[in-house]
Amino acid sequence: MLDLNNEKITHEEKEDILLQQVDKRYREKRLRFGGKPFQRYWILTYDCLKLLNKNAIENEAFFRFKPDDLEGYDDLFSNCVLYEADRIREGEWDRFYNRWSSRNYIRCFVVLSRTPIYGVEEQGLVSARVKINKGETPSTDERIKRFPKTWNSDGTMKYGEQWIQGAIEFDPSLLKTVELLCDEENIDRAKKNGKEGEIKEGNGKGLGCFERTMWWKRSDFDKYVDSKLRSRGTRRNKKKGFS
Repeated sequence: MLDLNNEKITHEEKEDILLQQVDKRYREKRLRFGGKPFQRYWILTYDCLKLLNKNAIENEAFFRFKPDDLEGYDDLFSNCVLYEADRIREGEWDRFYNRWSSRNYIRCFVVLSRTPIYGVEEQGLVSARVKINKGETPSTDERIKRFPKTWNSDGTMKYGEQWIQGAIEFDPSLLKTVELLCDEENIDRAKKNGKEGEIKEGNGKGLGCFERTMWWKRSDFDKYVDSKLRSRGTRRNKKKGFS
């Protein structure tokens, strides 16, 4: 177990150590899955992810997406999911990079989906297949052309090839903006579906942040991050802080 007095232990890692000491079930699960879990996740539109990715690019984050990777998805029907993995504060040690951080950031596991996401379970996402009628209106045909990563040419959804995985690092201060955008989208969709009352009662939340401990795939994500950094020679070679 890590030493709480070690200056390289982050605030988040200290919380993990203390939780292992007081929560037997948590400690047992941690041993079973080989590490700490994801503590929360977000279901987002691609516009929200583009906002976070813009920040990642501006800060020259190692984990980010090429802008074109996030284009071509129909924001009305396709969602993405971010699992929070690590929160690193300015001045803390990042064990993956083996260096001190000069900024605050969150590292997340990202799943790009071509379909709408209605929920997240331990071993997968709850989604649905959607079909729009090609030729019904000019706007329908234009939608199929504009969003080729969501729609096949006949108006069916590209369901069989929906999951694309990656990682991203961004400034946590952006989450307030993301939450506001999600709230606005939830209200707008509820109005269109005649379910505005559910939002007012605190139900019917489709987009936003969800607090839930998720063990599945976390250890695999850690291995993924480590292997990516090693393959680029980033883990050992760079000793300066983040820009």
